[in-house]
Amino acid sequence: MSVRLVIITHAKPGKGTELAQAMADQAALDAHARLNATRPPNPALAALRADGVRPREDYVYNRTR
Repeated sequence: MSVRLVIITHAKPGKGTELAQAMADQAALDAHARLNATRPPNPALAALRADGVRPREDYVYNRTR
């Protein structure tokens, strides 16, 4: 079974485009992934996760309503 974490972030009024551009920066996502890889796993979650490294999956959100 896969579990995905989806985070919803709301921009300040008039700042939506700037927020979207800042969040689309691949270098920032890579730095975040590197930082998380160096942190020790949460023991409660580590006991529940499958072994091994899975490839990262990136998705593009397209609002439909």
